[in-house]
Amino acid sequence: MSSKLWLSLALALGLSGRLLAGAVMLEDGTMLSGELKKQDNGDVIVVTGAGELRVAKDKIKSVVEDSTTSSGVVENSYVGQVQARRQKYGNEDGLPRTSLLLSRQVSFSLGMLNYSGDGLNLGRYASTSDFNGLHYGLALANNFNDIVGWELWTGYSQGEKGFTFTPTGDAARATIQRVDIGFTPRLQKAIPLGAVEQNMHIIPHIGMGPMFTYLTGSSYLIRGNNIDSESISSSAIGFGLVAGADLQLGPALIGVKFRYLLSYDVTGSLPNSSNLSATLPQFSLGWAF
Repeated sequence: MSSKLWLSLALALGLSGRLLAGAVMLEDGTMLSGELKKQDNGDVIVVTGAGELRVAKDKIKSVVEDSTTSSGVVENSYVGQVQARRQKYGNEDGLPRTSLLLSRQVSFSLGMLNYSGDGLNLGRYASTSDFNGLHYGLALANNFNDIVGWELWTGYSQGEKGFTFTPTGDAARATIQRVDIGFTPRLQKAIPLGAVEQNMHIIPHIGMGPMFTYLTGSSYLIRGNNIDSESISSSAIGFGLVAGADLQLGPALIGVKFRYLLSYDVTGSLPNSSNLSATLPQFSLGWAF
């Protein structure tokens, strides 16, 4: 009976003191690899080529043990795969999750407003497309998560057209100024370009939302020594559709967008048509915070 008791104790001591190949990650991010001996109080002894290192349990973030093949050879590839996944995805469990650490964006844009409607058509003297012009924009965006966000945007553009009446030779010039304001909920996909902590993403997105347009126009007609002037104003409502992509490199933001502005006058002040629709390609620079 006593011999069986001593044999059991010997086996228990042998198992408790056996060496397991693996790695210990400390709370400060340091990684220790080698043969591991787990202690009853939770500490771990790491046996390396330089000797034994005792690591207190309160300094241990995680422990990864290698499996042993049936031939008794320790398979080290598992630890390497786990650490590679952790480094790639930036989290402890090594799963592909993306998180926009800097979820708000402010950007300034430069674009080209191209009228597709005929609301500013002046017959044979000027067409609506003659009032195309540069568009200066400002946008504030907020990303609730990696797939849903919204954008509040505005912009200003101006177009001019000069022409001469025949056969009188009278000269005229018309100027159109336009301000747009829109709110656009959007769907997106934040794709990480490195470790999540670096906050480097490319974010393609699409969206649609309501918009308001305020347009003012003035014209000057020169008849000899006389100058006659006229002015109009128009308010229009509609929808803005956008498709684009943002490159977020930490706090720096670079974006390209294409907007389709479907806008119709509601005041009845335009001479021919209420259609003030336009297309708007944009390039933007800004910050994420």
